[in-house]
Amino acid sequence: MNRTQVLIALLLFVAAVFPHSAVAQNDIFSDTGVIDVTYICDTVNGDDGCFIEGFAVMYGDTNSTNLHGLSQTSVSADSFDDGWDGYVVGDVLRDSTEIAGPTQAGDNGQGVSVVTWNVAIDLNATHVFDVRTDSYYNYMGDAGCKGGGTCVYIASTQQMVTLGRPGVTSITPPYVFVGTSGTLTLKGNNFVNPFGNPTTINTSKTGGTGFSVSTGTVSAMQATAPYTATLTATTGNWDVGLSYALGSSILVSTFGAFTVGDPTPTFSSITPSSWAAGQANIPVTIKGSYFGSNPVLVIAGVTSSITSHSDNGQPGGAVINANVTVPGCSTGSALVTVTSTGYNGTGFGNAYPGQLPYVIMNGTIIPAPALAPTIGGTKSPVSVGQLASLTGTVPAQACTTATSWNWQLPAPQGTTVGGFHASTAGGVTLDPLPANTNSSYAFYWVYPGSFGVSAQYTLVNGQTSPTTTSTFTVKGLTGGPLSNTNYGSLTVDNLTGCPAQVGGPYLVYGNVAGPAPGCPGKTMGTPGIVFDVSKYGQPSAGTFSWVQLISSDTTTSTHSNGTKYTCTTTAGIDLSYPYGSHPTATTANDAPEAPLPTSFATVSRSFVATMYPLWTSNAANAIPVPIGNQGWQFSGQTILVGGKWQKPTGNGTVGSFTAANGNQPNKGYPVWTGKATSTCQ
Repeated sequence: MNRTQVLIALLLFVAAVFPHSAVAQNDIFSDTGVIDVTYICDTVNGDDGCFIEGFAVMYGDTNSTNLHGLSQTSVSADSFDDGWDGYVVGDVLRDSTEIAGPTQAGDNGQGVSVVTWNVAIDLNATHVFDVRTDSYYNYMGDAGCKGGGTCVYIASTQQMVTLGRPGVTSITPPYVFVGTSGTLTLKGNNFVNPFGNPTTINTSKTGGTGFSVSTGTVSAMQATAPYTATLTATTGNWDVGLSYALGSSILVSTFGAFTVGDPTPTFSSITPSSWAAGQANIPVTIKGSYFGSNPVLVIAGVTSSITSHSDNGQPGGAVINANVTVPGCSTGSALVTVTSTGYNGTGFGNAYPGQLPYVIMNGTIIPAPALAPTIGGTKSPVSVGQLASLTGTVPAQACTTATSWNWQLPAPQGTTVGGFHASTAGGVTLDPLPANTNSSYAFYWVYPGSFGVSAQYTLVNGQTSPTTTSTFTVKGLTGGPLSNTNYGSLTVDNLTGCPAQVGGPYLVYGNVAGPAPGCPGKTMGTPGIVFDVSKYGQPSAGTFSWVQLISSDTTTSTHSNGTKYTCTTTAGIDLSYPYGSHPTATTANDAPEAPLPTSFATVSRSFVATMYPLWTSNAANAIPVPIGNQGWQFSGQTILVGGKWQKPTGNGTVGSFTAANGNQPNKGYPVWTGKATSTCQ
């Protein structure tokens, strides 16, 4: 038989053993040949085409539960013609473990030896199947390989295939955004049908639309899938899987950890990005990407409303037109937040955990300026000691809420106090100026002049107003000075007594008649000193008051035996505040007396005091203001001769007048800490 005849017979045999139906799979074929085995041929007759060939073949079945295999050895026509036969030994392994064979077969009389297999498979697991063929030849005149004849090993052929359901273990990227297209990369195993049927990549989601893939390149463990996600594609989890036919079964593998989601919105610009506080319906254009089909706009601290919007789903393709109204007291940055609600009307669909559906950008609020305040309340001019009660007012403007005020008395500010309190026991207390951070400010000027008062405020938006300054004319007393009438000497006067005080002769500075000290009645005559402020012109209706402070007062009485009795008075206010001895509205006087008991031989007295006139405006809540002070004193004595007190010796003097001013201690007010108290011993 020639070679051509042998090959035709081989093919017919294979076709007869393994018929191919319309749904059968292709075969996986491997062969190994040994060529030029010429020493077994009859080279004399020109048979130089001597060779042997082994086959290992796998076939799919018409279902997915069986795998067919073939181990075959064939000799060439020249070898067959020269009397050589094929011999085959074959087996099947699964995962390196033999599950069929080894089975051997001799020549079928046509130069072909064949072993066939039909192996059950389980595609729920992945296995490696291995069909192995060991090829031999022997001379047909011998007993053969089984009978111990000439049997020569030629070669081995092995065909391996991995079979299992296709499985996807990962997809890159793990999510895509709506409105995009690109390529997915799938990784896993068993992607390629070993029998040649095509692999298909597809997607599925219950009720889902708008996301599709096509099959790209496919290798055993990796595949590519071009995808398209429309702008209105259903968001959420999608199944992406592989499928192919094995026999009459369609094997499918799905991967559920894949998401179609909405892209995160981004900003590119806000025009204008600064808005004046107190303005309404400012048109604002916001541009960016992926705002969605129905965006939500929120601007912290302001009122905003969308008038129109559009978004084509492309980078930079989103626009929001809005109106912004800014409260009058707003200031600083305002967080602008655009939130996407997606594109398909079901809300924003996250593409990955933690994805934010919104984007934040800062807008700037230009704070409303603060206009200069107005100063109301007390009007200029005022009199010294009159309460200047002032009120600051924020003018009509975008923001009228002030957090603090700042009142100032710019130079020259004059001598100012926040209040005046005086008592016999406590002296004069001058209050400090009140806090200057409130909208009202009240105080007193003690001395005349022209002075300014400034007011400034700070709004809740941090803006500080210009300063408003009001100039006040403060009027004081004119003319003067304080005048006095000084008697200048001491006399012995008989005064009328009462239960509280004995009557009789008194050593008196001046010359008076009437009640003894502490007794009721009116003193007549000439006091030792009279102070008069009638020369002063008053700035407005008002009254005068007086304070007399005793610096020292000592009376010494000496008995005929030389024993002395001394009364010493401590420094302090004379009797009370204010001084009570002022017979007219503009005068005050004093006539200090000392009793002259007949039990003493001599009586002497030394007295030093200072008189302070004060003036108080009749305006409401006015305080006294100092005018100045004048010191005066006297000293003298009298002796008892023949039971009669003699004309006293000594005299009194008056010091110069000192006008009050703010640089003096206690701002020119008299200073005392209590009543002058006399102690005798």
